[in-house]
Amino acid sequence: MVSAATPSTAATTRPSSLTLPLKGETVCDCHVHVFDPARFPYAGARSYTPASATTQDLRAFHERLGIGRMVLVQPSVYGTDNRALVDALRVFGPGVARGIAVVDATSVRPDELQQLHDAGVRGLRLNLEGKQPLAAGVLAQIRRLESLLAPLGWSLQMYLDTALLSALAGDIATLSIPVVLDHFGGLKVNSPSLDAEIDALLKLLENRHINVKLSAPYRTAATAPDYPQAEKLARALVATAPGQLVWASDWPHTSSSQHRDGDLSKIEAFRPEDAGRTLSLVAQWLGGEAAAQVLVRNPQTLYGFTSEPVVTSQFR
Repeated sequence: MVSAATPSTAATTRPSSLTLPLKGETVCDCHVHVFDPARFPYAGARSYTPASATTQDLRAFHERLGIGRMVLVQPSVYGTDNRALVDALRVFGPGVARGIAVVDATSVRPDELQQLHDAGVRGLRLNLEGKQPLAAGVLAQIRRLESLLAPLGWSLQMYLDTALLSALAGDIATLSIPVVLDHFGGLKVNSPSLDAEIDALLKLLENRHINVKLSAPYRTAATAPDYPQAEKLARALVATAPGQLVWASDWPHTSSSQHRDGDLSKIEAFRPEDAGRTLSLVAQWLGGEAAAQVLVRNPQTLYGFTSEPVVTSQFR
């Protein structure tokens, strides 16, 4: 367990340089995490130990950027213990926040999902990044989750590499529930088969229930701060399916699994990202009407926001 005295580094990220033409619009940040080990200890079986990033830190971050809505995503360090997620949903309230939980697909009960729904959860996540599971086993999980999520109107959020996505594409295309693919659909600009992978993702987007999250360009392209390779991907995606994209900051910007050595006593610092600059870039890549669709309207529909946020802010 991380000590309660562990300092938060989330609030020390680089100053925002935000410029957006969406004054008065309620932008939704569709992928953020809360880490609060002082109140909610991390799971013993985890791959890293992040610093603290509390609801107070998250509120301050969104106030600086003028963001009015969010989707809280269960981080891997909490496993299937969704208490921190549910607490954050309570803090922010249903007008501001929705949640994406993680459960054991083989044992979760419908009544447990209903309790999460009542708390503000609107989807489940399969995080397979850095893993090499058999496609058949993953498909069994997906089919089980589909039967549980469909009655609730929830989405299935998936983080997986392009090889596994390719193996599952035919089955994902037939699902009866919305699917959200994290972080540019898992594309990596240094892949030798990038063009074919982009074509495959665009083909998958012919299925209207498939969505892609324009998030964490540092996981797709390493050329900060302007990410020109990610711009190419974003423009291709918005030209194909503007109604099936959402944006997210990936706050508080956890590091890559490639840099971890398994020593859980080390507290991992967050990336010093300028999320305001990245959001401004994404809005430029998308263009006026598409920016409003991706940043505001698509997440409102996908995550079931039905009331105005309790606190609304405007870009300055």
